[in-house]
Amino acid sequence: MFSYPKAVFTIALDEGGTLRAIAEPTHSAAWESSKKIAVTR
Repeated sequence: MFSYPKAVFTIALDEGGTLRAIAEPTHSAAWESSKKIAVTR
């Protein structure tokens, strides 16, 4: 069985960058995901 966790949040940035999510569970393989963030005005 798979789950699809989701998080929603708002942040204020002066410039873009990369958002990284890292999980290190104790009973399964670790994973990492990243997404580029662009700041528009």
